[in-house]
Amino acid sequence: LPGSEAIIQPLFKRVLAGETIQENSVRLESGGVVTYWDIVLSPLAENAEVVGILVVAVDVTEPVQLRQTLEQRVEARTQELQVLLDVSATANRSLSLAEALQKTLDRVVLLVQASRVGVMLLDQQTGELTPYMLRPEQVIGPEAVSVIVAACQAMLDRGKALYIAPESERGLREPGALLPIQTRERQTGVLVIIGPAGGHFTEAQLALFQSIADQLGVIIENARLFEQVEQAAVAAERNRLARDLHDAVTQTLFSASMIADVLPKIWERN
Repeated sequence: LPGSEAIIQPLFKRVLAGETIQENSVRLESGGVVTYWDIVLSPLAENAEVVGILVVAVDVTEPVQLRQTLEQRVEARTQELQVLLDVSATANRSLSLAEALQKTLDRVVLLVQASRVGVMLLDQQTGELTPYMLRPEQVIGPEAVSVIVAACQAMLDRGKALYIAPESERGLREPGALLPIQTRERQTGVLVIIGPAGGHFTEAQLALFQSIADQLGVIIENARLFEQVEQAAVAAERNRLARDLHDAVTQTLFSASMIADVLPKIWERN
C-alpha cells in the first residue's frame, strides 16, 4: 500500500535475513485510510540463499475496528459508572451542600468535557428558581441567566427532562440537558449541563445525567436535614442555657431571701 513503506520495508529486511514473521492487526495507513492486517512473511530459499518472500495477508480491518469500538464503549461506560459511584459516595458522606455539589459538578465537567455545569435551586416558599452554583466558575450576563431560568422553569412545569440539540441555524453550537432534581416526590431544583461545542449527548449519557440529578436530590435533602438538626441543636442549647440561668437566678434570690431573714436574728443576739 502506498504510504506504508516505513512499516513494511523493515519487515521485508528481516525476512530477507532468513526470519519468518507472523504479526496480527498490523496498522497500515494509505491516503488517509487506516486498515489492519494479519500477515505472515516467510523467506523463499534456493541453495541456502533467500530468493523471494512468501506473503500471506488477511484484511482484518472490520473486526479490529469493531473490537476497538467495543473497548471504547466499555471504557466510557466504566468512567460513567465510576462517576455515579463517586456521586453516590458524596451523597452519603458529605453534609456540606456547597462542597458536595462542587465535587459532583466538577466530575461531570471532566466526564463529558462540558463547557459548564450548574445547579438551580427552587425556593420552597416563593417557588422561584435561583442559580446556586456554576462550574467552572464564569460570569454570565443577566439576560442569559433569565433565558436559562425560563427554560428550566418550563422543564419543571412539564415534569420531564429536556435535551437541547445543537442547531447552527439558531446559533446553538453546544448540546444542553436540563434535568429535574427531586427529593421525596418534591421538586427542589434543576441540573443544567452544557456540552462542548459541536458535540452531542448519547442516550447513555442522558440516562447517567438523570441518575446524577437523582443523587443530587439526596445530597440536597441530606444537607437540609443536617441544617435542621443543627438549628434544633442550637435551639436546644439556648433553652438549656436559659434554664440554667433561670435556675441560677432563682437560687441566688432564694439565698438572698434566707440571708435577709436570718441577719436580723443574728443582730438581735449580738
